[in-house]
Amino acid sequence: MSLPSLYQLTDDFVQLMEADGEDEVAMALVELLGMEIEKKSEGICKLIKVVESTAEQFKAEEKRIAERRKALENKAARIREYMRDRLLSANIDKVQAGTFKVSIGMVGSCSIDDLSIIPPKFLTVVPEQYVPDKNAIKAAIKNGEVVPGAHIEAAYSMTIR
Repeated sequence: MSLPSLYQLTDDFVQLMEADGEDEVAMALVELLGMEIEKKSEGICKLIKVVESTAEQFKAEEKRIAERRKALENKAARIREYMRDRLLSANIDKVQAGTFKVSIGMVGSCSIDDLSIIPPKFLTVVPEQYVPDKNAIKAAIKNGEVVPGAHIEAAYSMTIR
């Protein structure tokens, strides 16, 4: 036999309170139900604390995992940069490395020198702030247009497939 739920206990409590019985049996039942509601509520409070504690443990674990993920991403970036630099120093731009194919090529990224002199057509309005549209600026510069306050920086990119 299962114990009554808090829902059932409170429902019975309300029904007894609404009954106009002032006899000793009704009062004893109200008192007994009140004590059972307190016990059930205590158990539910303990369950809430356990669930909240578990959630906090997950939160701490998420933080730890995120820190570890970031460290691994940084490590991979450093190793990638090392490999790129070593291959470039030997003037090697393609390597078939077992199941991997490594290629190094020039890419250009737009760099903003002076935001205040960039023409408005190259600015994207973000509430209370102007943000340069680097893709539009880069395309314009590649098409021979002079965009004051911006230039294309050459950089190497390495792809591993």
